[in-house]
Amino acid sequence: MNNTDNTSSKSPFKFPTSGFTGQNPEKDFDSESILMPSASQRRVILHHRYHSDDLTSILFLSKRGMSRSPLAREIMRDLISESSYFGRIRTFARGVTKAYDQCPLDGRMKRHCGAIGISINGFSRFSTLPDLASAEIIVTLDQQSDNFVENHAEVILGHVRPLGSFFPRGSSPYVSDPYERPDDENVDERYETIVSSVKLGCKNLLSELPALLQV
Repeated sequence: MNNTDNTSSKSPFKFPTSGFTGQNPEKDFDSESILMPSASQRRVILHHRYHSDDLTSILFLSKRGMSRSPLAREIMRDLISESSYFGRIRTFARGVTKAYDQCPLDGRMKRHCGAIGISINGFSRFSTLPDLASAEIIVTLDQQSDNFVENHAEVILGHVRPLGSFFPRGSSPYVSDPYERPDDENVDERYETIVSSVKLGCKNLLSELPALLQV
């Protein structure tokens, strides 16, 4: 299954931080002398600039964007393809740590995905502010991605849910990290647990889409 998405990794999004540019002193100004938009006004601007009415977007976020979020994207895409939402919803995956931007996807996760009939290929991509602003649903898979969306809450227009909120009551809100594990833990068992958890979370997310999207 093709896992490419059409969103750009290059963000034109910038917030003004000062009126001083240093390039033309005669035209520089004090930032206090201009009227800045309120938080609600910025959200309206973001909605018109980055929100697409063509397809509903579900964004999966994980620390690196190399294994868990691409896995979730493809599992969810597969489920959607067999549902009434086919052709109406797109899924995409991002990482929240800049250092891992454009890294090859996890080779071991690729093998485990192949075992369940899905494919992940390509490179990780760091989440931009337009990515956050354009998503109707943002699903976080770990603590780092939770912190990331909290730090950028002012640009988020949609629902934010940890994948664990779609697990049975009492479960961890996050999906295990494939790299941060005890030395004596079986690596393949860790990956199998991750795949099973993400499959369950995505299946339950699909069933909750009518309430989340109010359709």
